[in-house]
Amino acid sequence: MKYYSEKSIPARLMQAEESIVNGQSNEVSEVLSEQGYTPEEFSQGSLHLAAIRQIDADRREHLGAQVVATASVKEAYRVLRKSFSADRRLMRQALVNNSDYIDALRLNEPMNRQMEAFVLQARHLYEKVVGHNAVMTLLQSRYNITIEVLTSRFDEIVELEAAVQQHQYLKGQLREAAKQHRDAMATLDKWMRRFIAVARIAFDEDKPKLEKLGIHVKSKR
Repeated sequence: MKYYSEKSIPARLMQAEESIVNGQSNEVSEVLSEQGYTPEEFSQGSLHLAAIRQIDADRREHLGAQVVATASVKEAYRVLRKSFSADRRLMRQALVNNSDYIDALRLNEPMNRQMEAFVLQARHLYEKVVGHNAVMTLLQSRYNITIEVLTSRFDEIVELEAAVQQHQYLKGQLREAAKQHRDAMATLDKWMRRFIAVARIAFDEDKPKLEKLGIHVKSKR
């Protein structure tokens, strides 16, 4: 058996539960009560333990939501890149004899690989095209790229930005949950260290009772 401080977090939680439950049994409760470990004090320990379990449950929920959010970002990003690539190809074909337009719209620039830069690149293109009547006329007459089509591209951009925002929010929630977990574990650890110290003194000559409380006892040689 390891000492409490040497155990993993799950093992420390298990020991804390064992100590709190067994510490209130008839076999040891009277002695511990004399040392300040009344039902109220054990209730406090139980609250520390419950707080950690609730934080763990919340964190698992946030993790699940983040998995969904990550998938949403990837899918929205994939959809926009596919639309953007196809639109630029048609635009270059429609404007093949208008190099000034191609330059103004930056149609020969490579697609940015970094997401934030790509979104800016896509937004810039669609805003320029929508604001240019001559280009819109050519695109509509040759490839039926209408204002409605381009409006749907802005919707794709907004959808991607919203997915990214949700993903970032959930990352923040996970960071906060991790901090809360560390703080809650520190509180429980403090409670347990004091409990173990008191129990060792109270049952110094009674190894079985210490073991009943989940407390490691060094074997005597």
